[in-house]
Amino acid sequence: MRGKRLTVLFGLFIGLMSMMFANAWAADTYPDHDVRIVVGLGAGGSLDTMARSVQRFLPDVLNVPALVENRKGALGKIALRHVMDEPADGYTIFVFTQPGLTNLLDRNPGLFKLDDFAYININWTDPLLIAARKELGWKTLDDLIKAAKENPGKHSIAVPKGTAGDIGSQMFVKKLGVDIKLVPYSGGGSKRASIMGGHTDITIGGAQGELAVVDHVVPMGVFSEKVCSSWPAARPINASLAEYGYSTRFPNIEVYRFFAVRKEVKENHPDRWKTLVGAFEKLIKEHKGFQEFCDKTGIGREWAGPEKSLELVKYSHEIFAKKPAK
Repeated sequence: MRGKRLTVLFGLFIGLMSMMFANAWAADTYPDHDVRIVVGLGAGGSLDTMARSVQRFLPDVLNVPALVENRKGALGKIALRHVMDEPADGYTIFVFTQPGLTNLLDRNPGLFKLDDFAYININWTDPLLIAARKELGWKTLDDLIKAAKENPGKHSIAVPKGTAGDIGSQMFVKKLGVDIKLVPYSGGGSKRASIMGGHTDITIGGAQGELAVVDHVVPMGVFSEKVCSSWPAARPINASLAEYGYSTRFPNIEVYRFFAVRKEVKENHPDRWKTLVGAFEKLIKEHKGFQEFCDKTGIGREWAGPEKSLELVKYSHEIFAKKPAK
């Protein structure tokens, strides 16, 4: 009888140990297949190029392939809903912008909450720039405003829908009371193509991203208190407005381009969350190939980390949820 009891106990012990080792093995194998990076805007824009820079080098630190999926449309709603419908297992990463999230919430109340996501990192912070095609002959922001007032409806702004540039463009025309057409585009790539092709006159977007059209435009200003290092000729917009006698003032507008996962990944799979955050931090801080590639192509590679990234997303939301464009 005693021997039988010992046999049963030994079997239970072996079973328990097997389960423990199986769980440990399962945790240690993440990730064991490719991760998908879902981009909320079309190909060719700054968000897409940032995502593809990570796709190229993340496998070096995560040890699995990374695939990029552009799910454009409905100002990012299509991509967001796709991410929310996918399993929260750490294999689907959402790439989007803020205040693009606030714009989505404004247009789709109840669709999601900012806290539905765990923000891995804001890789790229970019002050908003306004620039105009060289052929127009404008040298200053005052030239642009006067031309718009003298020719209502003649000029146009190329607008990638759902982005900070979209919000900034609406704010610009409404606050200054100018009749400038807002021409929608699916992403930054098609927007910049319209500027280079002479189809639209003005661009408002992230300063670094707008370097793609640097040979075609004259900077009119930057939505920041400081001069932008990538566009040293772009004066802070409020300083220019004050100099030319306008009473209108704009808030500082920065584009935050981020990587995130659903909050359940952090809550239910803390080891996977830790692995993802560690991989991004190592990529940004230590990977020489990634650093050199980003510096050469003008793609942001900042490390803010999850806590600071969440803080910045919420700070931006507090500003733009007040709907300053109206």
